[in-house]
Amino acid sequence: MNKINFVNKNCLELTKDIEDNSIDLIIIDPPYGVNFLNNKLYNDDKDFVKTESKKWLKEISRILKEGSHLYIFVPTLEVDLWVSNVKETEGLKFNNIIATQTHNTNRYLKNNFSFDLQLVLYISKGKAKRLNKVDYQKTSQSWLNDKRNTNPKEYSYKYSSFHKELKSNHKNNKFNKISHGNQKSVEFVKLLIELSSDENDTVLDCFTGSGTTAISSLLSNRNFIGCELNKDIFEKAEERIKNTIGNLDFLEELKQYYNLQNKKELNRFNKLKEKVFKEIKIF
Repeated sequence: MNKINFVNKNCLELTKDIEDNSIDLIIIDPPYGVNFLNNKLYNDDKDFVKTESKKWLKEISRILKEGSHLYIFVPTLEVDLWVSNVKETEGLKFNNIIATQTHNTNRYLKNNFSFDLQLVLYISKGKAKRLNKVDYQKTSQSWLNDKRNTNPKEYSYKYSSFHKELKSNHKNNKFNKISHGNQKSVEFVKLLIELSSDENDTVLDCFTGSGTTAISSLLSNRNFIGCELNKDIFEKAEERIKNTIGNLDFLEELKQYYNLQNKKELNRFNKLKEKVFKEIKIF
């Protein structure tokens, strides 16, 4: 049964006890260095992030397996800082920038384009291993119906750097309330996990925040290691992780997500959920 190791400490305190070349996938959404709304929850000072990010990346390079992938959520105006630091980190290879829309916005600037994209750096340790075959983006209906398409498939398994169908940030709903100001979408993070790791692999997020990567790992049948420095955020994330497993409302959301319909499927799913809830260990 997959395990969660989630602790209340900072990134470097967590990684120092992790063996070299032992992590299958890393996904992080670290402080951006933009001093967002004079942030009181964590240090978002630009000079702090500029200095500390080099230490974070050095540790990440040490613990990540050769060929494995690293995704870093980054802000548009500081993307140069992060790309530069990645390129300077021994062992890491900058491969691409992927993007999705963060949310719909009614706020527009008169002298600029809107800041409505979430950029994600796609990095590997050494040469990147192949991405898994995952239902990433649907083939357009026009191409599916085109007579020239001799092998029509719902998904092409060609991965565009811009995902137009999913939004990166979580939106409030009655099943899953926002517990963090920059809470990411489970559906989007789960997609990254399935693209870049296999079942029973270990996923690490040393800036766990609201717990989205932990939840996405559970739903993908992966092990998870993570930490959150802020005590209040940690406790909310811990509660969210437990509720994800045990909450009947969330079960309804999962039932819709996996399109479980007949009674036999639902009974089997309920038994599995109960088993997971009993056996998962929250450190």
